[in-house]
Parts: sequence; structure tokens; C-alpha cells
Amino acid sequence: MTTPTFKGIYDGIKEHEPDLTNVVNRAWKRGVDNIIIPGINFNVSREAIEIAKTDERIFATVGCSPARSHEFDREGPENYSRNLGRLVEDNRSKVLALGELGLDYRWLEICDRDTQMKYFMSQLELAKDLKIPIFVNTRNSVPDIIAVLKKYDGQLFGGIIHSFDGTAEEARQFLDLGYYISINGCSLRTEENLRMVKSIPLENIVMESNSPWCLLKPLHAGYRFIKTTYPARAKFHWSPDSMVRGRNEPANINQILEVISMIKEESMDKVAEQVYKNSRNVFFDKVPPPPSPLVYPDTFTSRESSGPDPFKRPLGDVQTLEEPVEP
Repeated sequence: MTTPTFKGIYDGIKEHEPDLTNVVNRAWKRGVDNIIIPGINFNVSREAIEIAKTDERIFATVGCSPARSHEFDREGPENYSRNLGRLVEDNRSKVLALGELGLDYRWLEICDRDTQMKYFMSQLELAKDLKIPIFVNTRNSVPDIIAVLKKYDGQLFGGIIHSFDGTAEEARQFLDLGYYISINGCSLRTEENLRMVKSIPLENIVMESNSPWCLLKPLHAGYRFIKTTYPARAKFHWSPDSMVRGRNEPANINQILEVISMIKEESMDKVAEQVYKNSRNVFFDKVPPPPSPLVYPDTFTSRESSGPDPFKRPLGDVQTLEEPVEP
């Protein structure tokens, strides 16, 4: 695994033993059916594929994230793009999408706007040629992302809007273009975020952990709907049987399920079934989401969940295994 924290390293300091095996096994035991490792540049994409080859339930994406778009210029744009394409072509059974790609205006000091835009569009051309879904970063850049995707409307092969924390109206525009909206802890921080999630039909939602980032925290609006917590210890008191406090894991996707269930007032069983189907559609079966009107709630009410145990249902998780740029 490429992420330093899953090797026990935090800010360059070794705090505990590598625990990737423990992390992945916790996910399987708690109902996760597949893990997808997004690529954030060529080297990480290649390593993600190598990890995916170790388990039939793990997959990868290939791409260059917005904050690393300057790597195209450093390596030569045509050469870099060709290498990404070859990585996909040589590993079709393991690569499910092109990405992480898109725009990220939080990190303009790392990579400027024009460079991000240039290689966002370059990767869209690559996705079109490869006939593969896309995995899109939209942080602080939704209007520009929508404008670009409108130009490519009907030319691409669907995909997900990763770690979405925009408005209900922005979500509607992505749905109109045929994309699924991916929800994680960063999507559930504010009351406006919750209204946005409430507005999206279940048929258009997928879930992700984005671990080790995007852990739901007590100050987040969605936290009050969590029913399940897991043992966690400080990194310097690490135990193989416990999570690390403050570090997200794929197993925590069950908390995202609980929050979505509560704010949409649906049983966790129903949400799990539909979201799993959506994940299969976009990544494995390449089925676009159905067009569906959004609703605009003003408030949320707490209630007890109903239905069978959702953790008996298989869940899919999109997991980030590299952490040089914090969400």
C-alpha cells in the first residue's frame, strides 16, 4: 500500500507496524464487498494495480489528479498520457475507471488553474478513446467542471463525481449529465450538505470512504446520525485489532450508510441494496443512472432504523490509499 499511515508512518515518523492486512480484513468482515483504489498519478496508479492483483475483490483506477497535473509537463504530455493509456489497456480486468481527474482549486499554489484545465481535458479525451468511466474531483471548481462536461456530453462513458460536497442544484446538473454522486464523510459536514444528499435519488448515489481521509467527526452535521462506532486507539498505542484514532478506513463506510439512511428516512437495508447496485452499474456493468427529479428538504428528523441487518449486505468502497494532499 502506498499510503504512509497504513505503513504506520505519520509525518515521517514510524508510530506502529504496517497494518494494511488488518485494515482490509476489517472491511471484509464488516460487509465491504469490493475496494477500489484511485490512482492519483502514474506511479501510484501502477502501484494501486499491483495491490489490486493481490485480491480478486480489489480494483483500481488510473489517472492523474488535478494537483499533480504538472507531471504531464515534467514527463512530456504525450508520453505521460500514452503511459496512462497503456496502464489501462494492459490491466483491463483490474482498472475500472480513469481518474482521479478533474479540477481542484483548493491547491492552486501546487498546480495552477490553466495547467489543471489543460490536462483535465486531455484525460477526458483519453477516457473517450479508452471507452472507460471517469472518476472526477470537483473541489472548489464545480462550475468549470460542469461547463467542460457539458462540452463532452454524449461522448464519454459515465462515471462518478468523487467526494461531492456541493449544492443540491449542482448535484442536479451532474445528474442531468448522467453521472453518479459519490458520498463520503466530507459530503456530510454541514446542514446544507445533508439537504444536498437528501435531494439526490438513491438511484443516483454511490458511497466511498476516501480513507484515510474524510472521517466523520463529532462537529460534522451528519455525525449525529451515526449509530455504530468501532474501537480506535491513538497511533502510539496501536493495536492490530483496533482502528487508529483519526484515520479513516473502508470499514467506516457503514457509518456513511447509516447517515444516508437516516436523512433519507429509508431502511439501511434498502439503501445498501440500491447503492451497491449503483456501484455495480457504474464500475462493472456500465449502466448510466436513471434521470430522476430532485427534492429539496428543509429539515431532517431522527428516527430508529428498520429492516434487516444492513451489514449482511455487500457494500462497495472507493478508498484513497495515497495522502500527499489532504482533502
